[in-house]
Amino acid sequence: MSNTSHVAPVDLDSWNISLFPEDLLGLLTPETPLELVSHSSVSILKDDPFFKDWVFAGDIHGHIRIHPSYKAPLVQSLQGNNLALELSPFPTALIKGNQHISINTFVDALHAIGCTHIRVNAYGWKETLDIPGRRVRSPLLSCLGGCGAVVA
Repeated sequence: MSNTSHVAPVDLDSWNISLFPEDLLGLLTPETPLELVSHSSVSILKDDPFFKDWVFAGDIHGHIRIHPSYKAPLVQSLQGNNLALELSPFPTALIKGNQHISINTFVDALHAIGCTHIRVNAYGWKETLDIPGRRVRSPLLSCLGGCGAVVA
């Protein structure tokens, strides 16, 4: 972000960012819990139409989405880790029921199936980011200005 003599309020209602799966391990600790998704939030999100069919795979600080071609392989890979999971019948949800795993397990499974890109969506932010010198607290949000960014 650039320094200016006039700082206007920044109202960040939502954001979308594409990452490599391993980027999650740089933003969060490997033990951070992630909830596997059993329902879709498509109607709430505003994102590029390219991502409209992507599967909601995990929730943590935002929705983590994967290309639909990785849905069944991801569930199968996670089942190989002795997780009792059942594939969701809904096209943009990953599993039936409720299950939490670590970010590390999630990223390992994505690597195992050859998934190279994920999409992270967040919405519902009610906080302004216009306080000069204030450190952005959300690790995923801070990536919008460079990890560990300070709002100037």
